[in-house]
Amino acid sequence: MSDSMFTENEAARALREIRARDPDFDMVSFLVSVRADVVTVIQAYLGGDGEVLAQYCSPEMVERLMGIVRAMQAQVCVVRGGWVVGEVLWMHLSC
Repeated sequence: MSDSMFTENEAARALREIRARDPDFDMVSFLVSVRADVVTVIQAYLGGDGEVLAQYCSPEMVERLMGIVRAMQAQVCVVRGGWVVGEVLWMHLSC
């Protein structure tokens, strides 16, 4: 067995790499920011709003997400309504 309790796991390696590139990185601040933005990004994605996605995502990610939106639209999939219950965003998708 090569793993031991002293072996660095994937999450620890990723965090070490992030801090090597950005010594001031703060995980708590990052998670607060993500939590604040996630509903906006999901709503923009489901609504096919590339302009809003471009404010939060890389050009490559916007292209990928909008490609998925176009594929859903080609299948006549429509997002109807959305609401937040606790920490969960609920959307109704019909195709």
